[in-house]
Amino acid sequence: MNIDIEKNLLLEDVEDLFNNSPIVTFFHTPLWLDALTQAFERFEGQWITVLDGGNIKGVMPVIKAAKGLLYSCWSMPFATYGGPVALDAETERALLDEFFKMAESTLCFKAQTFLNRSSLEFETPSGVVSSVFHYHVVDLSSGFDDYWSGSIRSKRKQLYRKSLREGIEPRMLEDTGELESFYSIYLENSRSWGGVHPYPFELFSRLFEHNGRSVLFLGGYKGDQMLGANVVFYFKDSAQAWQAAMTEESYDFHLSEVLIIEGIREACKRGIRSYNLGASNRNEGIMEFKESMGGVEHTGLSLSGKKGLLKRMFNR
Repeated sequence: MNIDIEKNLLLEDVEDLFNNSPIVTFFHTPLWLDALTQAFERFEGQWITVLDGGNIKGVMPVIKAAKGLLYSCWSMPFATYGGPVALDAETERALLDEFFKMAESTLCFKAQTFLNRSSLEFETPSGVVSSVFHYHVVDLSSGFDDYWSGSIRSKRKQLYRKSLREGIEPRMLEDTGELESFYSIYLENSRSWGGVHPYPFELFSRLFEHNGRSVLFLGGYKGDQMLGANVVFYFKDSAQAWQAAMTEESYDFHLSEVLIIEGIREACKRGIRSYNLGASNRNEGIMEFKESMGGVEHTGLSLSGKKGLLKRMFNR
């Protein structure tokens, strides 16, 4: 077993591995890593790879984010998930060990990854702190009709029908002008969000290059006016709601319900079996809304290491 660091991987390089992995997500793909590195000058993308006889047994996408002379390592930033993609526990452990070795550098102040499962088949690597995060997933294995009749609460269906009667039109964004309209709404929303927001326009622009395929920019319109939009990722048999932006007027038309239902309808057309509504941060209002839309709570595992400079500073 050989461990290497690659700068560039194509989807076809890991196609066999990804096709056989039950945990791989859109956030593990070269498309997501490339979009991040193209949008953020301070981001450097890497792939930790495990090779056996020239065959790739496992990979882990990593972003090194520079902050002055220091840096942090993430798998992956601005995403629900990251972490290793491997078909056996030994390979997965090797990938995680290599990732957290990066935190031992004097200049690395943090390394963190997010796994879409709640436990490991082996002990947590030494010095790594684990915690649980929560997200909601809609089961679409029986198709849209079963979702509509059995998963979503009747009140949400009533609001959806009412919105359509009042003239709300859900459809895919078609051009750069509509993307710019979405970004203007997003910027206005993000003023109160703080944290990692706002993302640069370049990130959305890179993702928009794949609109209608692995990425869907789904907007809600009243006449010619965009009231909001959702960005949804599709990969293999799962869909991931990522970023939404809404005008104040959109809430009068319950646009959130409309766009989630239409995103799920599109997912079912593609043969998708699950629709991830994203993390809820234990916010009761958000959790109740997602559950009313058919979401079931799941738990993921966050692994975080702080070794290099911070360890030297505080463990003298």
